[in-house]
Amino acid sequence: MESLSQKKIELYVDRTFGERFNAAMDFVKIHYRVLLKILACFILPICVIEATFINTIINRVSVINDFGVMDAVYVFLLLLLLILSTIMVFSITFGLYKAYDENPDGSRNMKIKEFLPYLKGCIKKGTRLFFFLLLVYVLEMAIYLSMSLMTFSGLSSGVLLIQYPISFAIIPIVLLPTVYFLENRGIFSSLKRAFSLGYRTYLSLLGIYFIVYIIISFVTVITLIPYVICIVVDILSLTRYEETKSWELVCANFGMYLFGILFIFVYHFIAIISSYAAIYHYGYAVEHLEHVSVVSDIENFEKMSDNSLDSPKGIIEDKDEIDNFENL
Repeated sequence: MESLSQKKIELYVDRTFGERFNAAMDFVKIHYRVLLKILACFILPICVIEATFINTIINRVSVINDFGVMDAVYVFLLLLLLILSTIMVFSITFGLYKAYDENPDGSRNMKIKEFLPYLKGCIKKGTRLFFFLLLVYVLEMAIYLSMSLMTFSGLSSGVLLIQYPISFAIIPIVLLPTVYFLENRGIFSSLKRAFSLGYRTYLSLLGIYFIVYIIISFVTVITLIPYVICIVVDILSLTRYEETKSWELVCANFGMYLFGILFIFVYHFIAIISSYAAIYHYGYAVEHLEHVSVVSDIENFEKMSDNSLDSPKGIIEDKDEIDNFENL
């Protein structure tokens, strides 16, 4: 029996709901060492800088009690870092999967130098995908606001009236990154295919979406609680600066910085892990609806048959063996 580290996790398999989660978790189990190594090199430095900017903004606003030009600059730089980290999450997620798909044995112990070509190949697509999804989000918010203004029930209730139907309607968009990275399609063609696959497996996709949402929310809250506590303590220490001892101020600031890094890093890590659930749901949807593995097996069989008919080498060798037998 093949162990988990030896057996490749096939993508195009008609799996049950639970088996898709198991496949995603098995992928993470196989690659958690190399994944942590990649995140330490490419995501952790971004998390450190983001936490530094957040701490600086909080400290400046708490002490000065005003939001100035420098604070606006820090916020702008923080937004740029958030864009960069999101693009890196897309690139790392699908770069690692492509490495595994091409070389299942080599990806388990991959070095950073070996991963770089896959990462570079995904960054361009990741950038396009991020700005496209940002545009979709802006349009969604614009629809919420415009529709709510046209209702008679007021702004807040109007938003609620249309928010949930739209949110449920666009859930298949979670398959867009997978289709865009794994298929040779443009972004609009990928969007059309993502909605096609998503709507035809909607209930299953909805279940995966909610489970992933619950997991992300739970882990986020767990890591956010100590971070918020440190922020509150730090703000109180700064507002009572003359009464606060220096070591208390240093500890509060360092705790806020440390838990800020932890919170941002864990959020990115969970986002990458949850993406693999979407990847294996995509594989299930394609296999369940289109039977691509059966078609591929038939094409490979026909190709082997054509090669054997086109090449008379095997027939000649058999004839030579018969002649040699007669000579005996």
